[in-house]
Amino acid sequence: MTRQSPRKPELQPVHEEISDLLSGKEEDRFSCPKEARKKAMDFLARREYGQAELIRKLADKGYARDIAERAITKLTEEGLQSDRRFAESFVQSRINQGKGPVRIRLDLGQRGIGDAAIEAALERTNPVNYRV
Repeated sequence: MTRQSPRKPELQPVHEEISDLLSGKEEDRFSCPKEARKKAMDFLARREYGQAELIRKLADKGYARDIAERAITKLTEEGLQSDRRFAESFVQSRINQGKGPVRIRLDLGQRGIGDAAIEAALERTNPVNYRV
């Protein structure tokens, strides 16, 4: 009886993620508006964000700033992102934590929310004593 040598296994193609890295597709991902939109939707699925805050988060993740701005502008136009909703949610959250109107205004301003939106959110979501 002749003994056959074991066959060498055929090499399998490199895993897709590794091939993407080797082909430079990772850089393309950060300049793709669809990818920026997906990432923004991931953030919005967890909680509300203001426009400026969401753009900054995308830029921090490596997306080109202009791509991030376009993606967020489109989400805002579609009603999927709203500074008004974010401000109201934020105000209610801070009221529940016992924060006052001065602190709430400061925090919202730092997140890029305009004065008019801040005042409207304070009027809609909080007790009379917060209108300072």
